[in-house]
Amino acid sequence: MLQSSQANLPINRKRNSPISQPELLGPFVANISHESASVWIQLYGAEQVYVKLLPTGQMFPLRLHTDRCHTGMVRFSQLKADHLYHYEIYCDPLGQQPLDLQGLCAEDLYFYTMPESVNNHQDYRLDFLLMSCHGPEA
Repeated sequence: MLQSSQANLPINRKRNSPISQPELLGPFVANISHESASVWIQLYGAEQVYVKLLPTGQMFPLRLHTDRCHTGMVRFSQLKADHLYHYEIYCDPLGQQPLDLQGLCAEDLYFYTMPESVNNHQDYRLDFLLMSCHGPEA
């Protein structure tokens, strides 16, 4: 990663200027099943964030790996089938400092788990993937 001379901040490659706040890609929900799901993000300027799963209120640390382009993933397990879950992302383990979602609304941070089965024997299957790179400056 490029570094600036100003307090060793990462360089924004598009603007060739120091990043003054973390730059976020995601979050993306992945690997959804009837009992589990994952949340993935890429975030420069932080080493770890915390994901709070609602309605349980459980807080999960999400480590951002510098050797993996500042990405990280947290996996939720033992979830209820065919159920709505919301999540929140924080900069601190106590959940007092929300992460700046950089244009994404907090209300958009949710997912549904898959139903456990169809017709008593056939599992649901997701055969497509839809992703978006969100950039409020674009």
